[in-house]
Amino acid sequence: TQNVAITGKGIIDAQAGLEFAAWSKHETKDKNRLQEMAEKQIPVQKRIFGKGSTLRPSCIQFWGCSRILIEGVTIKNSPFWTIHPVYCDNVIVRDITIDSHYPNNDGCDPESTSNVLIENCIFKTGE
Repeated sequence: TQNVAITGKGIIDAQAGLEFAAWSKHETKDKNRLQEMAEKQIPVQKRIFGKGSTLRPSCIQFWGCSRILIEGVTIKNSPFWTIHPVYCDNVIVRDITIDSHYPNNDGCDPESTSNVLIENCIFKTGE
């Protein structure tokens, strides 16, 4: 997928406030399984968690995309990483506000991604 944009002055509310903390007791089994897979060096593409998985999701995740623009929006109450581009190219995150205080809900986590520009952003996160 290419030429993807999320822009404007709106608010994206993932609705994972502090009451979401109860989730952590449910995700322990899958979180431990994921850590074991990493320790055993199982390739990422084989670490599959489908229906019934209890891992916290990223709020916005792009996978294998190019030419992504996220600009001007406010994102709040993310359950986990707020913006997570993976294996992407040419990503711009500009003039956004992230207001999300749950533990480990980082602002923007580019992973195996190239040509990334993050500028003029406000990250108020639990990390």
